[in-house]
Amino acid sequence: MPPKFRFDALLKIRKSEQNAKKDAFLAAQRRSQEAFETLETLERTLEAERNESRAFRTGAALDPNALRARQETRRRLLEERNEAQKLYDILAEETEIKRAELNESIKEAKILQKLKEKTEARLLEEEQKRAQKELDEQATRQKIYERRQHSQDGEEEAR
Repeated sequence: MPPKFRFDALLKIRKSEQNAKKDAFLAAQRRSQEAFETLETLERTLEAERNESRAFRTGAALDPNALRARQETRRRLLEERNEAQKLYDILAEETEIKRAELNESIKEAKILQKLKEKTEARLLEEEQKRAQKELDEQATRQKIYERRQHSQDGEEEAR
């Protein structure tokens, strides 16, 4: 079994942080999308109210109370739209911050993962070199043994 990567615990922590940041980013993205949909709904409602006001003004007699009520409705819708726009802008900015944090977390985890892979490759290479060295030493010993045997056989024949 190869030796344990010394930054394994840190790599696990980084991956855990990455998952937490991914969840936070997705939650921020959902909130931003909901705020955008609310903003679009208010825009459509405001546009519908404008169209109704145009039709109302082209009517026969203008009722001051009805006109005031329409103006109040329009003012309220504009305020709601402005608040929804502010909320959307804040949430969109928060989403981008969460995206940047997630990207940074991914980079950190990738750096450690690459370090782990390089360390494992280096250890494997060292093990292969060690094994090759042992094989070379055995082959050298075998060759020396064979030469000694051959020289001893030659000496015996010479006698």
